[in-house]
Amino acid sequence: MARGAGRYQHATALVPHRLEGDDWRLLFGQAIAQERQNHWPQARALLQQALQLAPNEPELLNYLGYSMVEYGENPVMAETYLRRALALAPADNQIRDSVGWVLMRLGHVTEGLPLLEQAVEQMPQDPAINYHLGVAYWMAGRRLEAVNEWQNAIQFQPDPLDRRKITAALDYARAWKGNASSTLSLPADLKPVATPASPPSPANGTRH
Repeated sequence: MARGAGRYQHATALVPHRLEGDDWRLLFGQAIAQERQNHWPQARALLQQALQLAPNEPELLNYLGYSMVEYGENPVMAETYLRRALALAPADNQIRDSVGWVLMRLGHVTEGLPLLEQAVEQMPQDPAINYHLGVAYWMAGRRLEAVNEWQNAIQFQPDPLDRRKITAALDYARAWKGNASSTLSLPADLKPVATPASPPSPANGTRH
């Protein structure tokens, strides 16, 4: 087990009573440590346990919902968590980005794109948000704008995982421009994870 996860687990064991109230932070910290070690099932269980203690914590809802999207797990439920987080913290640009991202991944590009544009306007040098907006532009058929956002994103020191995604997107865009895109696999993020069966629920529904 990673040292960080072990530290949080030890702290949880020291709590002298049944977990309650602010103890959700211990579970949340342990979940983050597990997720960063690619132990998603364990992280998800901890996040859901924390959510039982703190059902109205936007940060927790955002992390759970966004992670579910990234791991390709129940995007409709992820959308529910994220919309709830945004309703609780409407000024949080990280959460706005998460909601826009999950909407776009579900194929609701028209609704998700403005949220991503607003997030980039407020946080113009966040590589993940720039990447997300680029994907949305690509899916909306706005190819040049997509490439511009990805080129911005690669300059803003993305973490290794985001860098790989941005590089893959740029490689595919170059191949597409040269009519050679059939030689590369379409990056997973450039296609919806699901085909929406009905319009999404209102933005103020009931956890990037």
